[in-house]
Amino acid sequence: YGLTLEISQGAKVKDNTLNLTGRAGIYAVELYSAWSNDISYNQIYANGSFSEVGLYGSSGNNITHNTIHSFGDGINDPAQGPEHPDSVTLINTGILLEKGSNGNIISDNTIITDGDNAITIDGSVGNTIANNELSSSKGGGNAAVKDNTGMNHISGNTGSRYGSNSDDSSNGNSGSPIHTNGTSSQSSNSGSSGSSDSTGASSFGNVNTNFNANAQSSANDGAGDAGEAGDGSDLIASELEEVASKSLAGGVFVPVVALLLILVFCFSFLGAKDEDDDEEE
Repeated sequence: YGLTLEISQGAKVKDNTLNLTGRAGIYAVELYSAWSNDISYNQIYANGSFSEVGLYGSSGNNITHNTIHSFGDGINDPAQGPEHPDSVTLINTGILLEKGSNGNIISDNTIITDGDNAITIDGSVGNTIANNELSSSKGGGNAAVKDNTGMNHISGNTGSRYGSNSDDSSNGNSGSPIHTNGTSSQSSNSGSSGSSDSTGASSFGNVNTNFNANAQSSANDGAGDAGEAGDGSDLIASELEEVASKSLAGGVFVPVVALLLILVFCFSFLGAKDEDDDEEE
């Protein structure tokens, strides 16, 4: 054992760092027939330790705010030594409660294990397992707790399955992963040219429709008075500049904006040429 409390009451085990390695079944911390003890703010790391923190016939203890990493090998034989009623169970788990370990509080711990369960409860009732961050090979959060009695309070535990893809985040409503691969959200811009869809691609149909309508309207306005031959082209140029400005703000690709600016230049040039022809006549 790294640390053992046997037939102990009122002990406080705080702010310790335990590093253990071993091929045999061991406990990093054991409470045997112990009650009303406080195990908190410890960092416990073990390889080959089948139960990091083990409670055997121990009740009313608080195990809180600990960091526990358990990476073991459940196929090895247990340690050989004097007979003890608390033989180490050959499982790899962060915290084990067994044989009448009742009414304990296990909360606000971080437990990571490559075993099946972060917390295992066997033959014990009335324990509170809450607000821990739990990760095991079979699941995370509440799913990482194995309760063989069904008579314990298990709630509010979070975490993901050990070895799962860290790029996926958990959806609390459905349990489905949410993939965030840089997709953009769709913005609604009703009636404006150059609006974009959820992929970031421009709605070219909207731009072309507005352009044609504005150009036709400008041409009609300019054809009304022969004495103002340059007004129509100037108005078209103004409309094109407005469309280009809106398109740029709406996310239209740069080549489209460049094309519109070229058209503005052409219409302006033609308007100037018409004025020169009128003056020569």
